[in-house]
Amino acid sequence: LFATTLAAAPAAAQQPTTPEVDSIVVEGNHRLTTAQIIGTSGLVPHRPTSYRDIQRAVTALYKTGQFDDVTMAQRQGPTGVVLILQVVERPLLQRWSVIGTQKISEAAVKEKIRLVNGRPLDRAIMARSRGSVDSMYHAQGYYQATVDPVVLPQPDGQVRVVFQIHEGPRVAISQVL
Repeated sequence: LFATTLAAAPAAAQQPTTPEVDSIVVEGNHRLTTAQIIGTSGLVPHRPTSYRDIQRAVTALYKTGQFDDVTMAQRQGPTGVVLILQVVERPLLQRWSVIGTQKISEAAVKEKIRLVNGRPLDRAIMARSRGSVDSMYHAQGYYQATVDPVVLPQPDGQVRVVFQIHEGPRVAISQVL
């Protein structure tokens, strides 16, 4: 019994305490309000905040699709720990278009593009759309076709995306020896 008590005491003493966050500051936001970002993060001032709480907050913010980057920092404020949420908002997609289609209809190409006007620009969806259009051209025998999405920043902080298509000649195999 005595040995068990001694062995248990150091383990309890080594458990880290989670600091209480005195306040939360958001930096880098333009479209979304500070209250929206803090609310989505699930972080609450004046409560102990663990590493897992921070992981969940970053994950929750990324899941909204509103941010290209989210980082956390902390500093000591006059009355306690200040947690800083640094965000980089995705620009809103004002409009997207397609240019350079001649051999395949523009409507067929547009069906392969999954971007949504008025939503934050998702670069992964833009890349998948590019790949879908490229695959469609290859399936039709246009192996030299290139699809280049060009992001054009607008004065109001939004962006336009133009899918520039260079079709090239159709390739056909006439004989296999």
